[in-house]
Amino acid sequence: MRIGTAVLICLSLGDCWAQNPPAPGPAGAPGRGAGRGMPVLQSPEVAADGRVTFRLRAPDAKEVLVTGVGQQPLPMQIDDRGIWSVTTGILESDIYDYHFQIDGVTVTDPGNPRTKPTYRGTGQSLLLIPGPNTWTPAPDLPRGAITRHFYHSAAAEDDRDYWVYTPTGYDPKRKEPYPVLYLLHGMNDEAYCWIGSGANVILDNLIAQRKAKPMLAVFPLGYVVRAAQAERCRGT
Repeated sequence: MRIGTAVLICLSLGDCWAQNPPAPGPAGAPGRGAGRGMPVLQSPEVAADGRVTFRLRAPDAKEVLVTGVGQQPLPMQIDDRGIWSVTTGILESDIYDYHFQIDGVTVTDPGNPRTKPTYRGTGQSLLLIPGPNTWTPAPDLPRGAITRHFYHSAAAEDDRDYWVYTPTGYDPKRKEPYPVLYLLHGMNDEAYCWIGSGANVILDNLIAQRKAKPMLAVFPLGYVVRAAQAERCRGT
């Protein structure tokens, strides 16, 4: 599912990325996290024309699919090294959330550290196709700060968190109060999801472009059901 459009609507601002994506390296390049002598797979690898190659090492799997970057799941093919791969067609510049299905089991991409967490779930991997748009980070731009806060919700009988964005140059003693944007997540998402999808960076970009006023943004956990009720509804 593409999420760039959703961010544009909900923020009335656009979508973006928390930081510049790392430059793609060759498949099998050595690096941290590969395990004892195992090469790291580059996944996802974004080509200049917007095509994306996904890779996964799963020699014992019978079927692997990529879901979220097209209307239908993309079947991956395995090679003699036990590595599954597939290359998409040209994708529009956007942010996509996706995951792998390995023999019917949904997992995030182990080669991709960028994820969108979900409420009591495994989350989804995030993919940026950069381009001339408002959600691609502007280079060398001062960034605002993100802080995490905790509290106990008596109504939900649950310990909760929320995140706060403050713009670059924030002055807590400023005479004129800052406007505050309270932004709720989508269904099955959680408090960090907008930050993970780069909402803080688009605020930085648009404030710098004078398309938005310097503001605070608050990202709370929006579920009103009590924690015990939520667990019962999930059958736990």
